[in-house]
Amino acid sequence: MENQYKALEDKLTRVRIILLQNHFFLGSFLVNLPTYIDPNIETAATNGEYIKYNPQFIKQLSEQELLFLYAHEVMHVVLEHSLRFGNRNEEIWQIACDVVVNQLLIQDQIGEFIEGGIHEPELYEKGKGQVERIYDLLIKNSPANAPITLDIEINGESLDKIIPQEGTSEEIEENLEKLRAKVATALSTAAICGSAPKGVERFVEQSLY
Repeated sequence: MENQYKALEDKLTRVRIILLQNHFFLGSFLVNLPTYIDPNIETAATNGEYIKYNPQFIKQLSEQELLFLYAHEVMHVVLEHSLRFGNRNEEIWQIACDVVVNQLLIQDQIGEFIEGGIHEPELYEKGKGQVERIYDLLIKNSPANAPITLDIEINGESLDKIIPQEGTSEEIEENLEKLRAKVATALSTAAICGSAPKGVERFVEQSLY
């Protein structure tokens, strides 16, 4: 049976190679991070263990936009966004995570920002680049026991969906430790390969330690 997604898979492969060549730290994570094309999701999604893309969504993106999206998904994984979810509001956690990830990628000029996505540099600075702080800023005036609503107007929409990892607190903690070990190894390898200490890598290193 002919693979109907071969052209898109080839496109994804080219983008992975570009990411590995130009941004080794992020690209190296893709080696053990399965990627699937799935028409059942809206745009893109990750649970920290895989990445999925809607074929119609990525078909319309240029290679530079797809590079941005690929890096965006990897950053969600690296920064533990599926594991640090807790009991928070899913929609607002997604927005807070996107504020951080998109700002870092734009600052480092990784790919081309996808129009319509979230870009809130002032909120990023106000929240000191920390997802939890930004989350709290977004909902700080919501009344107790009332539906959570945004306290700050956000321009743009999320490019993807962060899927929280399920499990006991012990299992989540174990997964966090495994992920942090992988991140530390990738940072060390990137340094050995002569990768410059770009903003993304500095941010991740500070978050790790």
